[in-house]
Amino acid sequence: MRSVILRSTCDEAGLFHCSTHSLRKAGATIAAENGATDDELMAIFGWTTKKQTML
Repeated sequence: MRSVILRSTCDEAGLFHCSTHSLRKAGATIAAENGATDDELMAIFGWTTKKQTML
């Protein structure tokens, strides 16, 4: 159900290639570019290794 709502919202905004994964990645990128540390990114996004912050 959430994916249907997300798809509809993205389509209405003209974002035809967005997905939950792409939005999550964009959020992580923006956080990192604004100074979030690896530990902060891990806490925010639920990652368990620092390697995940580098993908």
